[in-house]
Order: sequence, then C-alpha cells, then structure tokens
Amino acid sequence: MKIEVIDLLIDLEAKDAGERVKGIPSSLRMRNITPDVGLFLNILVKATKATSILEIGTSNGYSTIWLGLATQENNGQLITLEVDPRKVKLAKENLEKAGLVNTVKLIEGDAKETLRILEKEFDFVFLDAEKEDYLEFFHLIFPKLKIGGVIVADNVISHAEDLKEYVDFVRANPNTQSVLVPIGRGEELTLKIR
Repeated sequence: MKIEVIDLLIDLEAKDAGERVKGIPSSLRMRNITPDVGLFLNILVKATKATSILEIGTSNGYSTIWLGLATQENNGQLITLEVDPRKVKLAKENLEKAGLVNTVKLIEGDAKETLRILEKEFDFVFLDAEKEDYLEFFHLIFPKLKIGGVIVADNVISHAEDLKEYVDFVRANPNTQSVLVPIGRGEELTLKIR
C-alpha cells in the first residue's frame, strides 16, 4: 500500500474518531468502519479472489478504499452505493486521492432503487447502511450473488437488537452458512451455498 493511501486512511480514521468524541449525531457523521474491519475486508476480497464487488453505504469512502485496493489487485470492479450527496462528494475526492477512480464506480441514489435495476452478478457484498433496511437489502442482493459469494454485514454487535431479525434470518436460511466475526462493531459473514 502506498504511503499516501496509508496517510489518507489514517486521516479519515482520525476524523471519524473526532466526530464520535464530539458526539455528532450518527445521521450527520461519517460512521466509518474500524481499521481492523477494513483490513479484514481487504484480506477477504483478496483471499476469495472476488472481482465483482458491491458496497451498500459508501459514506466518505473509507471502507470503499479498503475494498477498492483489494479489488484493484484482483483486477475487478467495485460498485458502491450512497444516497447522501455530501458523502458522495467526499467519497469521490477520497477515491481520487487513493488512485481508485478506474476501479470504483460510485452510484448516487437510493440503494433500494438502484439494486432493483442493477443487472450484474456479484461475488462479494459489503452491507453497511441503515440497519432497519438490512433484511430488505439481503432479499434484493441475494439473487444477484453468485453461489460461493459472500455478504459481510457490519454492526451486528453494536446494533444487535436492530439486526436480530437479519442475523436470525441469514443463520436459519438453508441457502447460506453464516457466522459472526467479532471484530470492530461485529461483522456477520454469510456464504451463499446454493
């Protein structure tokens, strides 16, 4: 990883930590993943040799950079979806600084609408959006996920009550295998087996 990209990630981590310390409401702050989750996603994309990646919830592009670097190494494409115009602007700037504009396609708009018209198959999905929408997103994503593909859902520990229905569903689903990875704020790793 280039030193400029490392510096960018460190800067974004500091900004996120600062917003949390200041108590900025979650609706206004960036809500980035933790660095260990970033590294986990990066390693997982490389290990699975994923080339068609989807991210729901770009924010300022912090997680997108981690995913994008691995996608770039795999010679793949990452599509990331974000509804907030302010975050889209920041993400575009950060992706340019990270040298990922040719690897990452950022689509602005409501992810539910975008997913309905997106005609593409994915082998890796990172889900980090509004928690009450996770189950609906799962149903929109799953038909587009290749067998052997993976969905990683963020915040299943920090928002355990909000995401209980989602977690119960993916763990009981006969078409998936799913397990909690207890890093960051909790990552539910779900494999499509049929």
